[in-house]
Amino acid sequence: MKKLWLILLIISHFSHAQDLKEKDKQYHFIAGTVSSMVGYAYIYHKTEDPLKATLAGLGTALLAGTLKETYDSTQKHPNDKFDIDDLKATMLGSLTFSITVNLEQLFKKRKKKNEKLNHLNPIVYNFKYAGTIL
Repeated sequence: MKKLWLILLIISHFSHAQDLKEKDKQYHFIAGTVSSMVGYAYIYHKTEDPLKATLAGLGTALLAGTLKETYDSTQKHPNDKFDIDDLKATMLGSLTFSITVNLEQLFKKRKKKNEKLNHLNPIVYNFKYAGTIL
């Protein structure tokens, strides 16, 4: 789990963090993360398929961001227009959530696979953990 947080820290540091200086972009990032969570959770609960759930999360955030920007472009205020940078911030939030969830699942699968392999070969398993048994 510590590796996961380190990877996320590195990704967030280098992935256009300078684009999120404006408060509006930060709100779009949060909205993208939340909408991706909702889409992911709903589809994963229905199908238990991580790939479908990930795509649903990304799609939900893209749809929500596009609808919000389309609504903004119809307003009469002169500064309200379809802002592609807002949509990018929304999708960045969605990608951050999707990468985090999939990395966590990957680490869990790898850990289970290693435990299963270790139990199949008792000599390696006992040698590897001999210091912890004593």
